[in-house]
Amino acid sequence: MEIDCSPNTGCSSCLKRQFSLLENLSEIELNKINSKRKRIQFLKGDVIYKKGDENLGLICLNEGKVKICVEDQNENSQIIGLKKMVDFIGFHELINDRVYNTTATAIGNVSVCVINKNDFMRVVKNNSDLSMKVIKMLSDDLEKTEERTLTLTYKHMKSRIADAILELIDVYGFSNNDPKLIDISLKRKEIANLANMTTANAIRTISLFNKKGIVKTERRKIWVLNLNVLNKISDKRFSKLE
Repeated sequence: MEIDCSPNTGCSSCLKRQFSLLENLSEIELNKINSKRKRIQFLKGDVIYKKGDENLGLICLNEGKVKICVEDQNENSQIIGLKKMVDFIGFHELINDRVYNTTATAIGNVSVCVINKNDFMRVVKNNSDLSMKVIKMLSDDLEKTEERTLTLTYKHMKSRIADAILELIDVYGFSNNDPKLIDISLKRKEIANLANMTTANAIRTISLFNKKGIVKTERRKIWVLNLNVLNKISDKRFSKLE
């Protein structure tokens, strides 16, 4: 659902931009990228964009959580990225001016701001500091992709599940009301997709973690009881639970 954007809800007045790529832009630059900005809301499970869709522009996740997935020829899905508030979605496709090669789906209710692609690229072209930030963001994303590839290539299932749980912690942190509860609820299938394994194997491994007192699970919730052991299992040298 698209929402009309009032002047008081633009990029220039958004407190979240202090944590964003846009934090040091001038008021003139912010007004420029805000001139055609759209705000769109999605419900849990809604597809924000799918593979092959035309690029929407610079998409900033204003509220909520999003998963980025790719599918193989057999329509098996793998989660290759998790996004939180203030993250950008479909950034690589925007910079490369191409259609989306991934699918972005709302994990919960989501609000995004879409900035006109041409307006954003004009600001990038004339702002060397912003250009360097864009390069660094792309470089950081490439490094994460390389690390994920190594994880899925060389690590056993226990380490991959440990990595998936640690990634959830890294992206979403813990609940404000419970310092051990990860602040995201995912199906076992989604955790399996994140770890690139079958749902059955993910369930068995998570059950083992439960028995060992490393985590506690209840439906889609995960409590981390022993973060140190979880980090040890994440290391590919640890092939057995100690």
